Amino acid sequence: MTDEHERHPISSDDTAIASEQGQAGDDGSVVSRIIQDVRLAIKAGRIVPGQRLPEGDIRELVPASRSSIREALRRLAADGLITFEHQKGARVRRLSRADTREIYQSRQALEGMAARLAAENIGTGDYRARLIALEREYDRVGDGAPGRYHSYNEQFHRLIVEISGNAHLARFIEQLALPAFLTLLQVMVEPPAFELSREEHRPIAKAILEGDGDAAEQAMRFHIARTQEHVLAKARFAN
Repeated sequence: MTDEHERHPISSDDTAIASEQGQAGDDGSVVSRIIQDVRLAIKAGRIVPGQRLPEGDIRELVPASRSSIREALRRLAADGLITFEHQKGARVRRLSRADTREIYQSRQALEGMAARLAAENIGTGDYRARLIALEREYDRVGDGAPGRYHSYNEQFHRLIVEISGNAHLARFIEQLALPAFLTLLQVMVEPPAFELSREEHRPIAKAILEGDGDAAEQAMRFHIARTQEHVLAKARFAN
């Protein structure tokens, strides 16, 4: 993002909550809180790709020592969410076109497998009821608002990964989810894009609920591949 976004506000009404929790607990809990709140701000679009993250701005979000802030930034960098620039500090990472392509290719393989496993496990516990409830709830309240769709979309993908029952797979997918979201926020901003994505979810859910692993994996791979094409065509990338 260009320099006009350098002072994009990080926080809104979360600041009071963050302040209360930041004052309490040990240094490790403060570091975790900083990481959590920066991630939430990215998901909400309050922190955008290319934006600088001055330590003072983070301290307004979560009152913390310089060492805690720097440790949180180090961990966020290890997760691929921020980068450090010489004499400029931390900045939210803007993915290159090659990075984005590789992330989505990896997601196709990993989330395709998660969908296949979810179809095999759908009869376990309350998984079937939860997936049906999520789909029905969005059909009932979905209004084309970006925030509502992104929240539903995250829940949909997370639930499928949970149903897969594979903790190692879940960890790999989680490492890719937020970096991918950095580009998705740029292009999934209008109702037609949400509607197309929503329609691609339907055959995924149907196949999982029917216990059809082949169809579930194929539908998920198609969905992520189509999203990749959309992102590569519309998003702004690092040089």
